[in-house]
Amino acid sequence: MLQKEGAFAPLVLVPTASGVTATYSDLVSALGNGRRILGLTARGACDPEACHTTIESAAAAWIDALAEDDPSLTFDLCGFGYGGIAALEMARQLAAAKRRGPGLVLIGTPPPQTEKPSGWLFSMKNVFRRLNPEDRVEPFTPIGEPAQTHEAAWRRYRFVPCALQARIIIPSDFPPDAASAWLAILPSARLEPVKCTWSEMLAYPAVKRLASIISDS
Repeated sequence: MLQKEGAFAPLVLVPTASGVTATYSDLVSALGNGRRILGLTARGACDPEACHTTIESAAAAWIDALAEDDPSLTFDLCGFGYGGIAALEMARQLAAAKRRGPGLVLIGTPPPQTEKPSGWLFSMKNVFRRLNPEDRVEPFTPIGEPAQTHEAAWRRYRFVPCALQARIIIPSDFPPDAASAWLAILPSARLEPVKCTWSEMLAYPAVKRLASIISDS
């Protein structure tokens, strides 16, 4: 529990590759006390050997945990980097189960690769390659076994396209192709370019703008 009270649907912060929500401390402060905020923790944060090795299994476990807290699953999802991809998969699984779709905000998240029939946007492979030339889901070097396991899971992950609504916050140093790549995957997404760099997104003053976008979602 990162913020106990609020009048709006709870906001659930999905952890970055580190597996803990401490990365979001400045963002939580910038969001203020207007809504309840929950922070998920990765299973491997305390026991690296227990890490989920796929994003799909991590997403399913987090959905189950949230359902125990609130069976109606009336919450919004938000995540940075790995957390954004995991939040996207959680939203996809909820949609596939015909559950209420949460609000979804992805912060500084590279577009995932996707499985599609042969011939579908073959040129997009080069776009994805240019988006993240160092093959990283976050701008920071992964430290510790959980972060390394989560980054490996991201490399293997393939998104199953579906009609999801999302707000995607794109930093200034993402390649121009990032926007078109996301819209090819989620045509209904609303893109939110910000002037800060990828590595600056979760710190002041950039979090003030992120908090404004999240609160308006």
